[in-house]
Amino acid sequence: YEVGAVTQKQAARMLCFCINAGPAFVISAVGTGFLKSTDAGIILFFSQICASFILSIISSGNKKFEQPSLRSRNKIIKFTSSQALIESALDAAHGMINMCCFVVLFSAYINLINLFVKNSKVSVIISFIMEVTGGCGALTKINAPLWAFALALGWGGISVHFQILSSVTNIKINIVQFFIYRLMHGALSAFI
Repeated sequence: YEVGAVTQKQAARMLCFCINAGPAFVISAVGTGFLKSTDAGIILFFSQICASFILSIISSGNKKFEQPSLRSRNKIIKFTSSQALIESALDAAHGMINMCCFVVLFSAYINLINLFVKNSKVSVIISFIMEVTGGCGALTKINAPLWAFALALGWGGISVHFQILSSVTNIKINIVQFFIYRLMHGALSAFI
């Protein structure tokens, strides 16, 4: 969207299905780390990719192809090698701070909530609704089935949602639609 390759509406629609945990996290951390099975990680990764593909079809529906305006397509900025390196490093630092801020914040919220919640299953549900890494760790403790991990990964956690929404402030997003698609992504991933 920033360089004009897609329109505002296309960018907002893409946010409904272009959100997935990466293979390093799903296969290595969740599969091999939490579940002690690389195969389980591969299954989880492909279930969320398939769910994204299905959601892309659902979100496009009967939408007409929109061509970005010529003016917006000319936004591409040319950088020298040193400028590109500096911009890349600054963008990466901003992304890391953004991610860490929300992970720490929601981990603290989960710990505070768990002071009052004594039921372990309710605690697990709260964990994976709020933050995906802690949620997957909590699911491991109760020996949850693989579909529960797929649900958690497809949903992504409110922490991830805030990370995404804080990064795309220049795109007008229907928040209700965004959350509905996150729920659908979790449900489809679990089903697959």
